[in-house]
Amino acid sequence: MARKTSFKRIFWRSVVIVALLAIAAVALGFFLLRSEPAHWQRHQQRRAATPQTQRVEQAQQLEARFTALLSYTNPAGDPGITFVSPTAQDAGVSQDGLGVRRIQLTSDEVNAWLETRLPEWLENQGVTLPVEVKEPMFAAQNGLVILAFRYESDNVSQIVSMSFRPELVGQDQNNRQLVFALAGVQGGKLPLPSGSLVSRLETQAAEAKNEALKRVSDALAGRPFDPVMPMADGKRTVRLIDFDLGEEESSLTVRLDPAR
Repeated sequence: MARKTSFKRIFWRSVVIVALLAIAAVALGFFLLRSEPAHWQRHQQRRAATPQTQRVEQAQQLEARFTALLSYTNPAGDPGITFVSPTAQDAGVSQDGLGVRRIQLTSDEVNAWLETRLPEWLENQGVTLPVEVKEPMFAAQNGLVILAFRYESDNVSQIVSMSFRPELVGQDQNNRQLVFALAGVQGGKLPLPSGSLVSRLETQAAEAKNEALKRVSDALAGRPFDPVMPMADGKRTVRLIDFDLGEEESSLTVRLDPAR
């Protein structure tokens, strides 16, 4: 009889311990879900310390730098643009607008552009962000590109972060492909399953026979693609051939080729 009583006591004690652990896990998960990740806190602090007029100016400067990057010449002499080959002093730069160029950009400039210029740019492309998506931001950290935003719906306000691991792959250094795989998703500080998101996108793309959505799902799944875009002038293409990610400043190296 004593042995049976002892067993019951151990059994119920174990049940209580398991229940307490489950409650603690739920409480921890809720705490992490409602917590703001470090990259979001850092961005909000820097944004608060920068006047609105300065953020608008940063966005305009970044747009001007990209215009100079893709132009036939570099009339502004922007120090954020480097003519790698041919150099700015070489003959022919102003004639064909081709060659290798590098652009420097800071995380603050990118975030200023996302805040002040992204809505208008999307509108010009015939696209609008879902009304639930607020305050998109960019961060570069440990080789990852982080895109985050505040999701607001009814009484829900949640920070969502998506991290990507970009990599250029291939034997030909001048014509490598880009891998832009989804590395993780977080709600607040709580890691969320990212594989199910990619699988859902792949299913939707297949069912809708949507080629654009398929390209997105392929990229998120880690399938390499050609990082080439046609230029608006119809005469050139721009290819990403290198990049360097830093928490404060990053650089992109592109090659402008004749359109085929």
